[in-house]
Order: sequence, then C-alpha cells, then structure tokens
Amino acid sequence: MPLREPAGSSVDNKMPPSVATTPKPEDHHALVEEIALKHGINPNWAKAIAKTESEFNPRAKSKAGAAGLFQLMPTTQKMFGVKDPYNPRESAEAGVRYLKQLYDMFDGDLEKATAAYNAGPTRVRKQGIPAYPETTGYLRKVLANMQSFTPEVQVAPAIGFGQTLPKLQLPKMGPH
Repeated sequence: MPLREPAGSSVDNKMPPSVATTPKPEDHHALVEEIALKHGINPNWAKAIAKTESEFNPRAKSKAGAAGLFQLMPTTQKMFGVKDPYNPRESAEAGVRYLKQLYDMFDGDLEKATAAYNAGPTRVRKQGIPAYPETTGYLRKVLANMQSFTPEVQVAPAIGFGQTLPKLQLPKMGPH
C-alpha cells in the first residue's frame, strides 16, 4: 500500500518522507545566488562561504553556537533579525547581508572581508588578517570553494598570510 500524507502535503508519496523532504546541498545554490545578486555580492563568493561554513546544510550547528546555512552566531542573528537560523532563506539573507557589510567595510577587499567573516571584523580592522591557522585555513577553503564555483578565477595553490589576491578583487556587482 503506498504511503499517504494528509491533503495539501508536499511529500512525494513514491519516496520515504525522510528522503522526500530533505533538500540536497545543490538545492540551496540557487537560493544563495538569488539573494547575493539582490544585494550586489558576487554569488560565487556567497556560495563559497555557505559551502565552507555548512556544506550547504541548513541544520548545521557548531559547538560555539553558530547555526544554519551561513553558520551565524546568535549576536549576528539578532543584528540581522533572524527568527529561525535553520530556515535556509533567513540564514542566507542574513549571511549575505553580513557579507555585503564586511565587503563594504573593507573597501571591496575580498580577502579581508572573508577573514572578518571568520575571525570577526574588529580583529581584522585592528591587526589585519590574523595569522591564526584557523583563519588562514578558512581563507584557503573559501577561495578553493570559490574557484570551484568560478573556474575562470585562478587561485594560487599556496595562499600566504597577507598575500594580495588581485584576481579575486572582483568588481562590485551593483549600486551601493
């Protein structure tokens, strides 16, 4: 006997409910891209951040308390009015708005904005990109993920601390 769901359910009766209702990571690519373009942020950068932070898992939660697709900390969630950090649209909207804020704060320096997303903007403003292994590793992952979404951008195989990345200084995508 086939599975039956209540009227109005969006579950595909041919698949077990756990499979039918579980989005795949690529399902969130278009969402992140749409929101990034709306806010004038390079969509490949935004997707690279989401992939690095959560592997596009909207249910991800860190030991430090970061949650959702963009792994937003509770203070950042509050700053951007996030009610449900596990809602992919809310997380993506807040995460992209935060990226836009960091991008503008660091005058379009993608490397500093990315480091600030990981280590915090105050730390990056005070000391530049921190030489912490976590932050430098994070930069490498984001840039490698960005390259996977943007094959025409070439990333040096070994990104050194403080190295400028002129090929990644992408033009701003919209009006400020």
